[in-house]
Amino acid sequence: MTNRVPRLPRRDARMDPDRLVTFGDAVIAIAITLLALDITVPEGLADGEVGAALRDALPKFGAYLLSFAVIGAL
Repeated sequence: MTNRVPRLPRRDARMDPDRLVTFGDAVIAIAITLLALDITVPEGLADGEVGAALRDALPKFGAYLLSFAVIGAL
């Protein structure tokens, strides 16, 4: 009686560059989506308060655009 372990087919250790690029694109897309979740739309504003609400949200938009540029440059 022998205790032979069946061998599994050998997988090629090299990674296809297209798969790596696709994975990188997916990671970037998820990161950018998570950044956009922080931007909210205020509800119940009167017409005269929209400009002030946009000015208050401007730092978030700037941070999003800067983060988008940094992540996209990678």
